[in-house]
Amino acid sequence: KVCLVHERDHARYPPKCNAASDFPALFRWVVDEIKRCPSREFRRMDSILDADHKKISPMRPQQPQQQNFEVDWYLVGLIKVETKILSLVNDASVLAAPGMAEFLHMLFDRLAFNLPVTNERGPPSSSCCRSPQTREATLALLKTLCGSTENVSALCHLMLGCHYDLSSEGIPRKDLLHEWRVDPNEKRKSVTGFVGMKNQGATCYLNSLLQQFFLIPALRQGILSCRPVGGLDSDEGKDEGLYETMLRNLQRLFGNLLLSERRSYDTKDLVKSIHGYDGQSLRPGEQQDVDEFFGLFCDRLETALKPTPQKDILKDVFGGKISHMITCQECKNVSERVEDSLAISVDVQGKASILESLQLYIQKEHIQGYNCDKCQAKRDAVKRCCVSF
Repeated sequence: KVCLVHERDHARYPPKCNAASDFPALFRWVVDEIKRCPSREFRRMDSILDADHKKISPMRPQQPQQQNFEVDWYLVGLIKVETKILSLVNDASVLAAPGMAEFLHMLFDRLAFNLPVTNERGPPSSSCCRSPQTREATLALLKTLCGSTENVSALCHLMLGCHYDLSSEGIPRKDLLHEWRVDPNEKRKSVTGFVGMKNQGATCYLNSLLQQFFLIPALRQGILSCRPVGGLDSDEGKDEGLYETMLRNLQRLFGNLLLSERRSYDTKDLVKSIHGYDGQSLRPGEQQDVDEFFGLFCDRLETALKPTPQKDILKDVFGGKISHMITCQECKNVSERVEDSLAISVDVQGKASILESLQLYIQKEHIQGYNCDKCQAKRDAVKRCCVSF
């Protein structure tokens, strides 16, 4: 006798099963129960920051990340019960029952070979399966279902669809042309919960900077809420389409970093839409200084945001003023030059913290031979910088 009750739902009892003749009814009940089972599995974050994982020896390769899951054992139990029923019945008519093709398709797509959405603008995957336990049980059930010729044919068709575009005369899928192997675990989002960015050759400087931009809530929300519109002036108007394309690609990047279930996002279109001072697109294989790129990208982004309500977002988030002051030691006259700035460059080598670097940045510097405008002579002076936000 079999009795299954899910603790999170109201009691749902299967039909009475006192003999082998009752198995088909039980089989159909379990199929319906698996179909209605909601998505309850997710990654656990409790051991990600374990102290043992904080230090990785440079002398040995890093081990693959171990994914910890909240397993839906009720779903695993249902799948195993279904497998056991089929092995006991051993009846081809049960394997070829009405609705079996739909059930097989659901097992394949949602439980066994679920991959993150390949469409970069698609929604996060709604798959039930994330845990190895559920996938292992599903694979065993699919193997048992292959006792029917019809199911074997349907399963082969589904497998081919993972590698070929069956809607276009069976040509290989373009999104897999550069894949040496296809591993679902390597395509799913990392256990950290963050989405990475593909390196286009030497674009690590871009990836690191834009990841930092994304992790600033005010900047992220401002970019995502922006609605690009026309309205650039003078010489900028002729490149209006380029700036709008760059802004839309940046929005698409932030949207995928926020919602995608894939492990990484392909930045090819974004890199192509960012033009350097020479008017050419960034060269993916050419390394750049991240500080110089920060200035270039902020300049391009400010131009793209000019016609929008978010035109001052970079100033609101990063903006500040740097005051360069020189004080004459003789007459105490202060010469001051103030400039707007989105960033400051500080020395970090040998410094214990960023506060120590900032303290060095504003430290006084004694200079000799300064031409004082008030004294009309060369004097000793003190030079320093002050920063305000």
